[in-house]
Amino acid sequence: MVLLLVASAPSAQFVQPWTYRSPSGAFELSVDPSSRYGSGAAHCEMSRAGERVWAREVEFTFLDALVNDDGSAAAYACTTGPGALAASSSSHASARMEASP
Repeated sequence: MVLLLVASAPSAQFVQPWTYRSPSGAFELSVDPSSRYGSGAAHCEMSRAGERVWAREVEFTFLDALVNDDGSAAAYACTTGPGALAASSSSHASARMEASP
């Protein structure tokens, strides 16, 4: 489990749909939040060379992610949105995802 705490004052930060790419560009993780405040679920989709590898709904929105050239990814989220990162360690989630061979 990876836990990342960022000290920041609560603010009205918006979370936009975003695509994270591996260094080579072979893999892409797209994250589409259900709430522009990042406080809800998101649709995530991993693709390899433009072909979908997997897609799923997760109960939180990733605020940042890293995608590796082997298709694995690591990400973090705050279930109450980015403005609450410094407020409570109980509202954090992290995940490690891997592409199926």
